[in-house]
Amino acid sequence: MGDIAHSFAFVGLESLRRIHCRNCGSRLSSSTTDMKQILDTFTSLLREKFGTPIVTTEDCIRYTFFAALLHAGLKPHQIVQELPHPAIHQKEVDTWIPDYKGSEYFIEFKFDRLPSGGSTQNKTDRSGKLLNDMLRLAMIPSEVGKKRDRMFVYLTDAGMHTYFTNPNNGYAGIYDGNCNQTQEITQRFMTSRPQSAQKAITCEMFPIRATPIYKLAVNHQLQLRVFLIERIVEPSGGAYAPPRAAHP
Repeated sequence: MGDIAHSFAFVGLESLRRIHCRNCGSRLSSSTTDMKQILDTFTSLLREKFGTPIVTTEDCIRYTFFAALLHAGLKPHQIVQELPHPAIHQKEVDTWIPDYKGSEYFIEFKFDRLPSGGSTQNKTDRSGKLLNDMLRLAMIPSEVGKKRDRMFVYLTDAGMHTYFTNPNNGYAGIYDGNCNQTQEITQRFMTSRPQSAQKAITCEMFPIRATPIYKLAVNHQLQLRVFLIERIVEPSGGAYAPPRAAHP
């Protein structure tokens, strides 16, 4: 990935390192603030990992986060990998933490990078898969009396970073908005995506909220974004009943 950095329109690594502090923290819960410290450790471990020539996969990213959790004092038995999804048959949630500082965490990871061998990257298809992962998290039901956080950890290289920050593609406000500034992702937005993106959304479409809690340049090639995801409920307070998707 040595030449990838040339395609970034970055304003400088040091300024990007400061982005994750802007507008963060003042309205975050104590558990989320503690999770941000874990994310700082996670980022340091990623920088170490990507400083070596070893091939890195999405599973490697998950295990690196596991190491950050252990560094924060969690024990292996307090972390569950590949938990059966509470609402989707035969699907799994990447990581489940039953209790961390009073919050329950369901965590999904996605690592987008340019294909090896010089093949092209279907960016619209990948954008749909990102929305689908967010929807899968949002489908995890709430539980009375329990604080339940659904966290989406997204790592990408130049290809999708450039796509998501291009305002013409419609994702800039979601992907590159200020930390702690909630963005609503409506059903209309999803059904207005290009057809290949819609086909990548296998979940039923319904409106969700995505709140970025962490955004950082891992290095000159990779960007990290972390969101809290929640389902939008009806104004009456009842659970939102998702309509059927507009595509097969």
